[in-house]
Amino acid sequence: MGRFIQMIFRGFGLALMFAAAIALAWAIYDFITAGQWSPISAGQFWYEQDRGSLNLVQALIQRFLLPEIWDPGIQWVLIQPLWMGCAFFGMMILLIVWFIQHVLPEPKPKD
Repeated sequence: MGRFIQMIFRGFGLALMFAAAIALAWAIYDFITAGQWSPISAGQFWYEQDRGSLNLVQALIQRFLLPEIWDPGIQWVLIQPLWMGCAFFGMMILLIVWFIQHVLPEPKPKD
């Protein structure tokens, strides 16, 4: 994996971690002002932002991949709090980039 692509994925992972921190701060602020813990779910947030794209992604995954990917997998992620989903995917991307950079051997140049 080239250095430029690693930088792009690392930036995307860090952006997701930053979004997770903002979503967690938003949930804590709502808890302090409302007096009850009710963080917004990832699916609710996506639905409120653009319900058409949520329906499109569901249809594409169920039609062209496997319906089982959506129902137990992605649907479970969508019911989790927004900050947890962002943090999970951000950490996964950062760990994959770290693994590729530090664990996999560098390809040797051909003579």
